[in-house]
Order: sequence, then C-alpha cells, then structure tokens
Amino acid sequence: MLFAPSCAIAGGSPVSGFLIGNVAVAGSGFETADQIKSDLSLLARGEADVWSFLGLVSGGDSSIMAAAYAGGINTIHHVDYEVFNFLGIIASHTTVVYGEK
Repeated sequence: MLFAPSCAIAGGSPVSGFLIGNVAVAGSGFETADQIKSDLSLLARGEADVWSFLGLVSGGDSSIMAAAYAGGINTIHHVDYEVFNFLGIIASHTTVVYGEK
C-alpha cells in the first residue's frame, strides 16, 4: 500500500524524486542555435497542463496546440516541459510553448 500512490507520478522527466520532484525539461526546438539571436524575452509564453491525484483521477490537455492557444501564439519558437510530483499524491505535466503572436 505504501507504493500505490506512485501511480500518480507524472512522466516525461529525465530525473525523478520519490518524495518531491519539480523539474523543467528542454523540449522541442524549432530553430537551430545560430537562428536564435533575437531577444528571447520578447517571445510570448503559453502553458497547458495535465494533472493526476493519487493516480486515480486525472484530467487536462497538455498538447502543444492547447498551450499555443492559451498564449495566443501563432508561430511557435520552442517548447519546454515542466513536471511536478508531490509524494506521488499530486502530479502535473505542463507544456510550455514560446513563440510570436
């Protein structure tokens, strides 16, 4: 019974923490490093997430399209991911899209 909550752990992280995990993960790049010479602070940001409680109940839409829509982004620059886990009880996976409106 002790390990039953581990079903709630959000996947997609290169590392895991049994007690608490909160990491940001590099996602898909749509441009090469030579093309990224502009001011990245000018990019819009959109987020979309999915969540899980005890591995029994989950919901959300963390698709790239949902994140782009939330940020009003028309041209996607790059995508990152954020993964959170607390004791396997609460977990979330967030897609973060950066781009231009």
